[in-house]
Amino acid sequence: MEDKKTFVEIVSVLEELKILHDQSSNDKCKHFIKLKLQEVYYKASRNNMNKLAEASNEIYQIIN
Repeated sequence: MEDKKTFVEIVSVLEELKILHDQSSNDKCKHFIKLKLQEVYYKASRNNMNKLAEASNEIYQIIN
């Protein structure tokens, strides 16, 4: 149960990053957010957290 709760919390943070990206007019800020989404994707992929990797990649694809 704890893993599901943690997953939901992390996806919520990813969605907040997407909102911040969409609202930002600062290109450096947008680039930083993209890098952080990529970082989550790669770390999740390396640790066999496929659903988390998919969620971060999906958000990255939307903002890219």
